Amino acid sequence: MQGRNLISRLRSKYDLRTISEVAAFLGMTPANLTHWQNRKEPLSATQIERAIKGASEVAVKKARSNLAKELIDDLKKKNGLKSDDAVAASLNMTPQRLSNWKNQDQPLTAKKISSAIKGASDVAVERSYKNIIRPIVEFFPIEPTKTNNTKRFRIVPEGDSQNDFYTGLRNELSESQGIYIFYDTRVRVIYAGKTERRNLWDEMSSAFTRTNLTQPVRRIHHRKDGNFNPAYERPLQPTIQPPLLHLSDFASYFSAFKIAPKMISNLEALLVRGFANDLLNKRMETFNLDN
Repeated sequence: MQGRNLISRLRSKYDLRTISEVAAFLGMTPANLTHWQNRKEPLSATQIERAIKGASEVAVKKARSNLAKELIDDLKKKNGLKSDDAVAASLNMTPQRLSNWKNQDQPLTAKKISSAIKGASDVAVERSYKNIIRPIVEFFPIEPTKTNNTKRFRIVPEGDSQNDFYTGLRNELSESQGIYIFYDTRVRVIYAGKTERRNLWDEMSSAFTRTNLTQPVRRIHHRKDGNFNPAYERPLQPTIQPPLLHLSDFASYFSAFKIAPKMISNLEALLVRGFANDLLNKRMETFNLDN
C-alpha cells in the first residue's frame, strides 16, 4: 500500500483534516508522515505494523485522558462540588495538578489513581476530626418555661419572631443530635445524656422533667405543733425525707454539643464513666467498640 493511499483513507474515515492530525493519530511526527506520503515505494509490513501500534498507543492514551475528565465530572456530581478547585481540595492536591490531569495529554496511571484515593482519605479523616464535636451552647442558664401542655416544660423559652436569640437557639438544638450536660448552681456536672434519634431540644426538655432522676437528700423533719425546742435541748437526727429532689429541682445550667453519629454513644459512656460517682445517671454506660 502506498503511503499517500493510507493517509487519504485515514483522513476520510476519521475526519482528520491535516497531515499533523493524521501524524498525531498514528503517534508519528509530521515529518515522518510527509516522507511516507511522498515516497513512491509501497509501505513495508514493518512500517504498517508501526503505524498500527502507534495508533493503538494514542487511542489508549486518549482513553486514559478521557477517564480523568470523567472522574473529575463524577466527583463533582456525587459530592456536590461546583468547581475544579473544590475537587482538587477534596483530593488533597493543587488545582494546577488537577488541571494537568484534565487538560494535558497525560495518562491516568494506577499510581495517580492511588495517590488521589489516599489524598481523598486524608482529607476525609481531617474533616471528620473537625466535625466530631461541635459545641452549640455551653453553661447556658436554664429558664423553665411551661408549654401549652402544663405538665411539660422547656428548659428555655421557645422564642418567637420577636426574639431571634431564643428562636435561633431552639432551631439549632432542634436540628441536632448529640450530647447534653446539666449542671447545678455551682456549675458542677450532675447529669449527662445523649440523643441519637430525637433532637436535642426535645430530648433535653424530656430529661429535665423525668421523675426517675432523683437525688436523696438528708433533712430534718421539724414538728411545728407545740412549743419550739432549740436543737441543743432536743437534737434531731437528719434522715432522708420525702419528697426526693428531682433533676429539675437543682439543674441550673446546661451545655449541648452536636456529635458525629458514630461517636455519640461512646462519648456519653466516657462522660458517665468518668463522673460515675457525681452524676444522677442510673445506668452505667458501656463503650461500643464495634463502631
